[in-house]
Amino acid sequence: ALRVLIRESDAPVAIRLTQRALQVLPRANYHARSMAWIVLSGGYQIEGESEQARRVLQEAWSEDIGDRKPHRATIFVAACFLYWMDGDMAALAERAKQVLYLTRAPELAVTGAWANYFLACAQYEQNNLAEAEHCARQVFHEYSPASLTPLVNAAFILALCHQARNEPDKARQTLDELEQILLERRSAIFLGELGTFRAEL
Repeated sequence: ALRVLIRESDAPVAIRLTQRALQVLPRANYHARSMAWIVLSGGYQIEGESEQARRVLQEAWSEDIGDRKPHRATIFVAACFLYWMDGDMAALAERAKQVLYLTRAPELAVTGAWANYFLACAQYEQNNLAEAEHCARQVFHEYSPASLTPLVNAAFILALCHQARNEPDKARQTLDELEQILLERRSAIFLGELGTFRAEL
């Protein structure tokens, strides 16, 4: 279902497959079920059914009656993506804060990085530049071993904050630091994105 949704962009088929998966997967297999809930909500979001996508994640949260913080945090991050796509910054900030509360353990650093990135997005879009910069720095400097995707996007937010404050030199310095990280990790894809962002900035 995930392959169908991402590679083939066939949301209706992905929805049918995940609905079937949720019918047959035992509740004890929470990791697989949480991924199915996320794919199902993403399918509805792509189809333009935002409210249904949110209801799906609400059902996923209500199903989680145990202490499964990693899985619950993953569901919450999925909700952050939905709120971001909908442009609902208040809901995005609230959900991101909930993820941060759940991800204090070191093994959840990547999930926490995503939460700080989304919180930075929400604050930036509401012109709360100091808060946006603080959250972006949490990812860019403190979560450097984390997944590159939230790190790169947080660096972009950080550069935008500097640019909005009329600090172009600091914005360029941030992007130079990011470039060094990407060169060290030999990330051609993100280096391409960095070039595009530099041109836009």
